[in-house]
Amino acid sequence: MTTKNFIDKVAQLDGYKFNDLINDLLLRGSKSLLAKISNRVRETNILGSGKSYNYSTKPMLVGRKSFLPNKQYAFDTVAKQAKDKDSPIHWVTIEKNGMNYRLIVLPGGYAMLRKLEKNLNTKKNYSRSTEMWQGFGIKKEENRKITLGGTTMVSQDRIDWNSERDKDNIIAPNDKEIKELTEYMSKNIKEFIRAALGS
Repeated sequence: MTTKNFIDKVAQLDGYKFNDLINDLLLRGSKSLLAKISNRVRETNILGSGKSYNYSTKPMLVGRKSFLPNKQYAFDTVAKQAKDKDSPIHWVTIEKNGMNYRLIVLPGGYAMLRKLEKNLNTKKNYSRSTEMWQGFGIKKEENRKITLGGTTMVSQDRIDWNSERDKDNIIAPNDKEIKELTEYMSKNIKEFIRAALGS
């Protein structure tokens, strides 16, 4: 290829809508990134910051619906213990909106609830926040910029609540994920330019 031919081909790249290519690659790469973040947080308990957090041991109120559907035996066990006057687990009656609700005080908080359900992992994995993950996606896409977050109000509220509680952005990508997205973008852009230049 002569120098003139090469210059002519470079000049023609403007006609390939380079910005559209970048946006398309960023969108595809971000969809993969969403899955990686979701899987990492739920399966390894490690946030983008590299930190993980323990479940709360602050006393909490629970009812039957606090336990997973397939873990109702745990509630039955707790309800039985709450009848023992010497047990730190006990029943209380809460009045709300003119209604009385019978709930159980778990002195060991959410960490205790998870243990009662036979989950011995003390690290949060946020897997029970199903509404949050169902709405986790690409919120905004424009001008080579993708914004990840809750695509529904409920999902974004849960993301904000969990992030504020742990003082850490629970949906942030980690360094490895950012590097993989960067490498994906770089590789595909180079392949596009090579193909466009016929080299």
